[in-house]
Order: sequence, then C-alpha cells, then structure tokens
Amino acid sequence: MPLDEARQVVYEDGLRALLDRLPDELARRRQGRKLSPRASRLLVVLVLLASLALAFGGTYYLARLLARPEVQQRLQELERQENPAPSPDSVRF
Repeated sequence: MPLDEARQVVYEDGLRALLDRLPDELARRRQGRKLSPRASRLLVVLVLLASLALAFGGTYYLARLLARPEVQQRLQELERQENPAPSPDSVRF
C-alpha cells in the first residue's frame, strides 16, 4: 500500500509518526547506509504494528458491517436462495 494511503488508515498517532519517519530511513538505506540498530528495530515494529492495525481495523469494520440489519437481511436472502426450503411433497433420503 502506498505510504500516503497507509497514513490515512492508521488511527494511532504514534504509528503515524513512525510512518512519517519511514521515507527518510528508506532513502538513507538506498544511499548505501545501513539502518541504525534503533531504526531497524523501529522499522520492524512499524511493520508489525501496521499489520496488526490493518488486521484488527478490518475485523472491526467487518463486524460492524455484518451487524447492520440490511446486511443481515441480504445474507438471509442469499442463504434462502442457496438452500431453498423443501416442498411438502418432496422426500429426502
């Protein structure tokens, strides 16, 4: 995901601050300078936190979406389409 887009989906100020520092660290690395141990740890933590934030944020959004009455109604309609009720004169084996 582009960095600007990542900044928009991150809600934590601390994580957003880490994202702001990322371009400088990556530019430094492209110039052949290695990341400092602190910056390296920071990058690992940043990636981990971003992954967790996106995973939990997506889960939270999905849970809220599925709780909406119109979504539940549509899911029930789809289930009825996939599993129609048997007619009274049908025989199941």
